[in-house]
Amino acid sequence: MTAPSHRKLRTRPEHTFDSEESLLKKAYKTLIDAGMTMEQVQNLRERANDPGFVFNKEVVGQRRFATSELLAAGLSNAQIAKVFKASKQTVAADREHIRRVYTESILPYRDWE
Repeated sequence: MTAPSHRKLRTRPEHTFDSEESLLKKAYKTLIDAGMTMEQVQNLRERANDPGFVFNKEVVGQRRFATSELLAAGLSNAQIAKVFKASKQTVAADREHIRRVYTESILPYRDWE
């Protein structure tokens, strides 16, 4: 097993937005099209401002699912951080987790034929 990489994962946005409102509109549409409800997306955003909220596996799983959908939609780490009112480091950690799950748990079992 190799040691985890500590390199910075940076993404360049495929999309630029003229306002935070247009960024949020794109993010909400992407996440609702992916099967999340408006309430789930709003809860992820609001919990970032609640200092007493304790994140559990369900909430972290929802955020990671949402992060993967927004990455697939071409948003950068910084843009995703704005959507979830989170740090870029949180998004980078979620991105690394998504990559690790894919490469260690999904990719080895893919049927290439």
